[in-house]
Amino acid sequence: MPELFLGECDFVIKGEPEEAAYEIGRGSQPKGFIESKPIKDLDSLPFPDYLQPGTFFIEDNKLRRGDPISETVEYRIYPTRGCPYACAYCNNSVLRNIFKDKGRYYRFRSAENVIAELEAAKRAMPRTRRIKFDGDVFAFPKKWIEKFCDEYRSRVGIPFEILSYPGELDENDLAGLKKAGLLKIQAGIQSASEKEVKNAYGRNSTVKDIHELTRIAHRLGIEVVFDIIFDNPLATSEDKKAMVEMLLNLERPFLIYLYSLTVFPKTAVAKELLARGLITIDDIEGRARKSFRQFRLSLDYPRSREDIFWISLVILSSKSFIPRGLIRAAMNSAWLRQNPQLLKFSAQAADILKAGVLAMKMLFNGELTMFKIRQYGSFNRVISQ
Repeated sequence: MPELFLGECDFVIKGEPEEAAYEIGRGSQPKGFIESKPIKDLDSLPFPDYLQPGTFFIEDNKLRRGDPISETVEYRIYPTRGCPYACAYCNNSVLRNIFKDKGRYYRFRSAENVIAELEAAKRAMPRTRRIKFDGDVFAFPKKWIEKFCDEYRSRVGIPFEILSYPGELDENDLAGLKKAGLLKIQAGIQSASEKEVKNAYGRNSTVKDIHELTRIAHRLGIEVVFDIIFDNPLATSEDKKAMVEMLLNLERPFLIYLYSLTVFPKTAVAKELLARGLITIDDIEGRARKSFRQFRLSLDYPRSREDIFWISLVILSSKSFIPRGLIRAAMNSAWLRQNPQLLKFSAQAADILKAGVLAMKMLFNGELTMFKIRQYGSFNRVISQ
């Protein structure tokens, strides 16, 4: 909803910002909406300008000196723009329409350009222990992946993790990436109900794809984490139960990241929920501020007893130290469904225990920094994994 901000600022950029920013740097004084074309050649962009003198940032309403990236031991790189998929809840589905007839929407940098940035980052930040490939999905042609794998190990050699989509990468792709240094793959599954996946979210992944990805990852020694969405007003009890059932049948170990559905303006999900009267315009991001507290889902946010019940079961299902039979018994308990506070407490305790184990692992690997401790070092900030 960019129109909401025109009363608070001089201009709003519609599209990718570089072209408009360049014109402003040359002295242009824009007003209102500015059309800014997408960058066709991502290799033409300079690398991020980190660790420059005279840098300041704002945190907790305080002005601080320096670049916060200097406090971390992980480096994030964005090798792509756009997304080859068009999920109904995602802002990419809206941006794709903005860029219609303006060139290819999903674009990626050359493997050589990506490697060159990482070499520069390695020189500037020698403490780096992990590299995270951000963007929406790690989706590249076979030749790109082959070249990347050939060069990465010798020229970069730092363990890395990627974002993916079930079925996007086959076993050969993952085997090559593992040899290059892949430690973790984060895959969006969102739901285990194929009805919800297709009808509500506009996705084509299947439960079979999820099981296959897990099998391959375990065989290759790659850690796997699944993104799951809750707080969808269209989801039924059967949809939520399907998620617990799938996780209980999934080969352990695995991690989960839980997210609360963010309703972005003009997406298919927003239109559907508005048409059914399940939300109002004030529930759409831009007017709403729920994502400030619930982008990553937590159990301290007000929810129905039913949602607390199912979310708690999902959290418990990802913990290898909790017997599956115990979770199944809890799922079939009518009393717990009506009184889920015990489950909620158990899920929160399990999250804290697992977070402690992961923190010790990070400490051993040299990845636990004060920056991470400030991010997650309190009971209220512990996230489900």
